[in-house]
Amino acid sequence: MKVKLSKILLSLLAWGLLCPVFGATGLRAEEPKTLDLSQGWSYRWGDSPFVEGKPLWTTETAPEGAWAPIEFPSNPPGREGRTNVWYRVQLPQDGSRYGNGLFIFSIDLIAEVYLEDRLIYRWGEFGPDGKGKFIGWPWHLVPLPGEFGGQWLYVRVFSDFPDIGLWGQVILGSEGEHIKRILRESAASTGVGLALVFSGLLCLTLAAYRLSLGTLLLGLLMANLGIESIESGLAKQLLFNAPLVWQYIGATNYFLIPVTLALLVKMRLGKGWFWINSNIAALHLLFVNVALAVSLAGWVNLSSMYIYFDSLAVFTVGILTAQVLLKAHRGERNDRILALGFVVLYFFWVFDGLTAHDILPWLPQLNYIGKIFLSFCLGLVLLREYNSLKNALKARSQQLSWLNQSLEDQVETRTKELQTGKLALEQQALALEEANQTKNKFFSILAHDLRGPVAGLAATFEAIEVGAMPTDSAMIGRLSKATLQLYEQLETILAWARSQMQLLERNPKSGPLAEVVAPVVELFAETAAQKRIDLVSQVGAECLIHADQDMVGTILRNLVGNALKFTQPGGKVWITARQEGHLLRVEVWDNGIGIRPERLGKLFDLGSGTGSTKGTNGETGVGLGLVLCKEFAEKNGGHLGADSKVGQGSCFWVTLPCFSEEAATDTARQPSA
Repeated sequence: MKVKLSKILLSLLAWGLLCPVFGATGLRAEEPKTLDLSQGWSYRWGDSPFVEGKPLWTTETAPEGAWAPIEFPSNPPGREGRTNVWYRVQLPQDGSRYGNGLFIFSIDLIAEVYLEDRLIYRWGEFGPDGKGKFIGWPWHLVPLPGEFGGQWLYVRVFSDFPDIGLWGQVILGSEGEHIKRILRESAASTGVGLALVFSGLLCLTLAAYRLSLGTLLLGLLMANLGIESIESGLAKQLLFNAPLVWQYIGATNYFLIPVTLALLVKMRLGKGWFWINSNIAALHLLFVNVALAVSLAGWVNLSSMYIYFDSLAVFTVGILTAQVLLKAHRGERNDRILALGFVVLYFFWVFDGLTAHDILPWLPQLNYIGKIFLSFCLGLVLLREYNSLKNALKARSQQLSWLNQSLEDQVETRTKELQTGKLALEQQALALEEANQTKNKFFSILAHDLRGPVAGLAATFEAIEVGAMPTDSAMIGRLSKATLQLYEQLETILAWARSQMQLLERNPKSGPLAEVVAPVVELFAETAAQKRIDLVSQVGAECLIHADQDMVGTILRNLVGNALKFTQPGGKVWITARQEGHLLRVEVWDNGIGIRPERLGKLFDLGSGTGSTKGTNGETGVGLGLVLCKEFAEKNGGHLGADSKVGQGSCFWVTLPCFSEEAATDTARQPSA
């Protein structure tokens, strides 16, 4: 049975998250019998003199105030650059009933443990000057000989690290109880680490097979995070007791994590501002090489490099996280998934750094949560992209199959293409015939509807020229009115012609309809007054449209002009608007002469032969206004219609898109002309 790699990868990551929970639950079935010895300590700065190999501070009576109490044997006050300190605690009288093993989570940096004046444990070598070299940060199990109840335990410490003393936990108990607790507390980080390493190896194998850079970086990052999780657990020391080797493995791997993160962000987001992603990767790679070189050369302790790395990583990983968050803000779901993983990783990274450097109180390390969560998010993103690619390949395969089938049916396909071509030619011929009819109609309008008014104007001017007509103000007014009407007719013809030639571009804007209606009412106010017609707009400010306002203005001018044209003196023309769903219905009413039913159905058809009709005062038109209005309404996503009764009046209506947030956004995104 074929098992998908995606299911294996997600199962491993889920196992890494869940196995620590179930494992820890099983191990906690019986509470360990141990005693916390983190309280009751005191400290003394400096280093004790030795006589015959025995420290005097463990045998002589100390001056008053030489030993000062401390809450926990770590980082006493007043260090001032000192590198040596002694701690002591009196062991409980009944301490032997808990066991004879003292567990110390970690020591900064080297130490000797004395029971009274007897050396019982040593970590590192002290020189004659009381100093020594860093040899790792393991946990320690100090054997307590015989009956030790009530005796004093002394710890001699040297550290040139920012921290000095014990760190984490100090617990008295049996060796078996300590081992059980180590296994229990290491279950989480070790389980997560093994899952991440195995998942990383799967990704690296897949990357080698598919030559995928993204899968390669994911595999490297998972391996990085997995090794770091295993190294941070306590159980590694039971497997291979070489603390300094583990320290160099852990440090190298830990210092390399930002390099992999930066390369991953660079692959997904590019170089970043001022090549920041490439520079972060190069900077941390340089840091790794310098830190290992100077520590191996013995110039500095490897432990002292952690504070510099953590200080640097807080900013560099923070910059990477900020970039991923910015991308997620305007990106797709995969970007948001990746950003969530980076945020969780960064939070636990900073939290564990503050704990490690004693800025926050000690808690069991939880950084594996951030690592497993980021790896899970990266794996999920990779699988989503893999599925998208698989679907694209499937579609491509189907396309190739279709092409293969088309080649097999070449003769039949060719025949169909010829038939289709013939049909296309016939449609083109029909379109050319319609265009020719439109052209003939255009010239007919020019010849019929404009020739009369132009000829009349010419005759009038000729009569004025020879003195046959007076040139008083009334005559000039009539000529001006006739010229304006002729100009409006010509404008209508030219607008219709441009529309037919596709030269008019729609420029939608959102705004109140009243702002378009008002200029139309003002334009026809004089005409309405001359015919004693009451012209009224009942359009409220709440009526908002999203359309080309110039086209809407043209529609309203034609409809209002026609209403005035076919309304008797003393009549009324009014404009209303109401919302119908996502459309606004604008209506121009009149109580004029009305339209016959047989003519009403042909008003918007250029080839209907309806032509232009004279108004109640002999006004003329070109017969194109309503045709043009219909085209403009449809260009804006609406419709134009009319209702009328002979002798009672007419209602011409047009529907237009209402204003909405989505429409406003679409308008804002359109490029300016």
